[in-house]
Amino acid sequence: MRLEASCHCGRIKISLEQANKQMTSCNCSVCRRYAPLWIYGQKQFAELTAKPKDIHIYQCGDRMINFCFCRHCASLTHYSANPERQDYKEDATERFALNGRMCEPLVIKDFEQRLFDGADSWQYI
Repeated sequence: MRLEASCHCGRIKISLEQANKQMTSCNCSVCRRYAPLWIYGQKQFAELTAKPKDIHIYQCGDRMINFCFCRHCASLTHYSANPERQDYKEDATERFALNGRMCEPLVIKDFEQRLFDGADSWQYI
């Protein structure tokens, strides 16, 4: 299944080949404020269409993740591993996380929503 997504103003467009119909809701300090629904895929199957100047990257804490926002409409569109961190798990560097809220609601309405405790245990609950 190929998912199509875009930020509110349309400057960032993402296409992601997705194998399963799952979304993750996380309660870490970033996610509980922005309320994304993360849909995971492999970086090699993600296509990002945007000018580099239109993307703002935010890193917090251990700076392991690059949270990517549109500089114009402030939509949190996706995240990926920070390539500058050499201590990241190898499989995680290949993961691409699309914010499902950037997709049309009808496309994701049947996706299973999983809860991840990113604030404490780092386990699915």
